Amino acid sequence: WLPKMNYLLWLDDKRFVDEEVKMPSVYDSLTRVTATNYDEFAGVILENGLPKVVSFDFALHSRHYQIGAMNNFMSLAGYDKCDIKTGLDCVSFLIKYCLENKLKIPVCYFHSQNPAGRQAMFDLITKYKAKELQNELENSQKTKE
Repeated sequence: WLPKMNYLLWLDDKRFVDEEVKMPSVYDSLTRVTATNYDEFAGVILENGLPKVVSFDFALHSRHYQIGAMNNFMSLAGYDKCDIKTGLDCVSFLIKYCLENKLKIPVCYFHSQNPAGRQAMFDLITKYKAKELQNELENSQKTKE
């Protein structure tokens, strides 16, 4: 059991947090929890609540690396035919979880070495956060009226 809202969730099938990728020291006090695939990622959040920080990898299976290599990791072509979920699916889960529970998206990092995957995950989170901010502004204007 982990205290709610007091952990860093690291999504990667091969690398470990603070070994190959160093997180900013401001997060040193957080418990590190690693998920290697979509099911583990979703399970950790469902069991422990929303983490304070999430760091995402895109490719979570050897098939993801094979698909990426076919297009030099410069596009997402082919991933839609793979039945194994990627980090982008985990981003979608996180957004859905936050929407359903009326929570703000935690701090997110993207440590993926796949440029197209990293950009897609970043874009999806950024789009959601922009909507979140717009809703906050609209709500604050309504309370002033």
